[in-house]
Amino acid sequence: MHSENIAAYIGLDVHKETLAVAIAAPERLGEVRYYGTINNEAQAVRRLFQKLQGLYGNILSCYEAGPVVLGYIINSQR
Repeated sequence: MHSENIAAYIGLDVHKETLAVAIAAPERLGEVRYYGTINNEAQAVRRLFQKLQGLYGNILSCYEAGPVVLGYIINSQR
């Protein structure tokens, strides 16, 4: 996927009980902004990505490895 197909970039900072979410999106000219914190649970991650895909369409995400199976959760949603 080429960068011109990406509508927003999502970054997740992984903690034991929470995930901090940051977004770089076109309406802010790519400026990274803090979006909020969600629970470090599969359902919360699914809801977040469904919401963000509804808002932005194609998104690209990255996360810091931590005490979660986040990669599995994200990849299983494709």
